[in-house]
Amino acid sequence: AILTRNALPLAMELPQFFYEVRNISRISFDQIVRARIGFSPSSLGTRNNDVSDIDVMVPPRIYDNRETDQVFRASVNYAKESYHELIASGVSWEDARYVIPQGILHGFSFGLSYLTLRELLGKRMMFCMEFSTVATAWKMWVALKEKYAVLAAPIRPNCDLARKCTFRGEGSIGEAFSNDPHSGCGRWPDPHPIGH
Repeated sequence: AILTRNALPLAMELPQFFYEVRNISRISFDQIVRARIGFSPSSLGTRNNDVSDIDVMVPPRIYDNRETDQVFRASVNYAKESYHELIASGVSWEDARYVIPQGILHGFSFGLSYLTLRELLGKRMMFCMEFSTVATAWKMWVALKEKYAVLAAPIRPNCDLARKCTFRGEGSIGEAFSNDPHSGCGRWPDPHPIGH
């Protein structure tokens, strides 16, 4: 009854899980750690670590276009060169890191309760989210399913649970970020399409 949301969710706070995630963007990290309650992250920071040679994730819409890919890579190379020059001139890693792109590949680990995991995956498995966040959430779900299929089974993207697009509309993600140039992902009809 608890797993099907027909009873109080208190018992879902007891099971604890631990995940280790590597090679996703710092942007995706920021999305995942927003889980907050019942979530305990540990992250490799950039304050006391030289990040000049860390790779950067290229978004698919940039990668798939030769011109935008070239612009992106040139800007990343310039940022890395600037970082090296700042370090060489005596600037600390802590201060020099401000020129590093947010798309740097990042690693972190975290512990969380089942209730928090279910809420996190419900939000981050929706395909209207940032691409590497979505991929990470689905991989987390697959890892849960491999070990605890009964716990993974009721977890779905929130839009699937609602049986409608939840990206736009009053109180939705898309409304909160009104400058977002996207419609929903297409899994469910978007009542207020804008266009990809």
